[in-house]
Amino acid sequence: MNTNNRRLFGERIKALRKERNLSQEQLAQLASFHPTYIQKVESGRIVPSLRAVVRLGRVMKVPVSHLVEVFDQSQEAETQSESIESISGLLRNLPTQQVDFVRGFIEYLNLREYRQKAQ
Repeated sequence: MNTNNRRLFGERIKALRKERNLSQEQLAQLASFHPTYIQKVESGRIVPSLRAVVRLGRVMKVPVSHLVEVFDQSQEAETQSESIESISGLLRNLPTQQVDFVRGFIEYLNLREYRQKAQ
C-alpha cells in the first residue's frame, strides 16, 4: 500500500470515528486495539491487517468495502493521471493546428458532460 493510500485510509477511519463522536481511545477499546494503533492508522503510518479492517468496520457499523473504497478511488486517480501524461506526450509531437483541434474536442466533451449532469 503506497503512502497516499495509507493516508486516505487513515483519513477515512478518522472521519468515521469523529462522525460517531468517538475518541481514539474509545475506538481502540471497542475494537480491542491499543490507542496508539488507532493513532498510527489514522496518520497513515501503518497498514492495518485485513482482520483489523474488519474489526474497525464492525465497531463503526460500516461495511469493509466502505473502508477500502479509498484504494479504488486512489487507483482511478493514478490511472487518470498516467493517461493525461501519456496524452500530453503525444500532443507535444503534433502541429499546433492539430493540438487546437484536440483542445476543442476536449472542451466539447466537457460541455456535453456538464449538460448531461444538469439534466
